[in-house]
Amino acid sequence: SGTPAVALEWKDSEAIEAEGSEVQEGGRRRLLVFEAQAGPGAEAEVNMRCRGALELTAVSLVKDGEETILGTWKLDFPGKEMHEVELQCAIDLNGLFSVSKAAVCTGKEQAEAEAKAAAEVKAKEEEESKAKAEAEAAVAKEKAEEEAKKAGEEGETKNEGEEEEPKKEVEEGETQKEGQEEEADKVSKPDEAEEGSKAEGAAEE
Repeated sequence: SGTPAVALEWKDSEAIEAEGSEVQEGGRRRLLVFEAQAGPGAEAEVNMRCRGALELTAVSLVKDGEETILGTWKLDFPGKEMHEVELQCAIDLNGLFSVSKAAVCTGKEQAEAEAKAAAEVKAKEEEESKAKAEAEAAVAKEKAEEEAKKAGEEGETKNEGEEEEPKKEVEEGETQKEGQEEEADKVSKPDEAEEGSKAEGAAEE
């Protein structure tokens, strides 16, 4: 037949926490470690949070409710703060249960905190990079619009200049024509004056 289920028990206390544990009669808590029929050679890792002394009792559970104490382990941990604790439990080839290792996971919390901080830094960098890219795109768009507008204004100015050149040539031509007419008047006026003088001389004689 297979091995019975095995659980760890301890006195219920705020100094000991284990996910999945259940309150039992007599102010104790129980955490199932191995299901029935787990068999010799089974291993399991139990995670707990505790501070100070931790006294654990292993019990075997059979179908009719009979319980057998397999052993008791007393472990001491620093008492000021709650610590993450890992327990290595096993059933050897002879069917004997044991707690082979108990360790405070000091590096686990630190690793999780570092991973969280790294993720936050990465997210912040991605956000800043995205904002920078959007700002550069906006500046480039504005610059392109300004250049297009400037090019349009230069084209209009050039057209106005081309229209003014023929107009200026026409005005210069008209001015030159007026000057030629004035010269002709000046040439004809002295002849009229001479004829007037001759007429006055003839009258006096």
